[in-house]
Amino acid sequence: MSKLKIYQWATLALLVINIGFIVFFLVKGKTNPNIEGLPQTAKKEMNLTDAQNDIFLQSAEKHKAQMNELNNNQKQLIYTYFKTFTSTDTAQNDSLITQLQSIEKQKIICTSNHFNEVKAILKPEQFEGFTTFLNKALKRIFKNDKKGALLPKE
Repeated sequence: MSKLKIYQWATLALLVINIGFIVFFLVKGKTNPNIEGLPQTAKKEMNLTDAQNDIFLQSAEKHKAQMNELNNNQKQLIYTYFKTFTSTDTAQNDSLITQLQSIEKQKIICTSNHFNEVKAILKPEQFEGFTTFLNKALKRIFKNDKKGALLPKE
């Protein structure tokens, strides 16, 4: 086989591999690892009835909407905060910091309320599953935290 044929076959092989990767990523689509599979996992881990699962899904959707709104507000405030670096008005910066702290507090309260709502629908024999679910949820939250926060070792 001549060098030309080897190069042609190598080029063809690389082209097929590239097309395969493109198709794979297009078919796979964009998924959020924080959300995907969580409702199914929760139902199984906590052994939820269908009625409990419906309540859980409603609470999860409400929590998701609240967190999205808070995250969007936080992004806007952070953007505004860094835009104020060109001015000398420190009072405005302090006000923005206070608002950002308030949003973080609201996010914690929102998530706490969601977990309390879930806990409230459980029967006593389902609490062990709730502990497992809560630990996995916390690991997911901190795993996807871009700030690099780590869960404390137990």
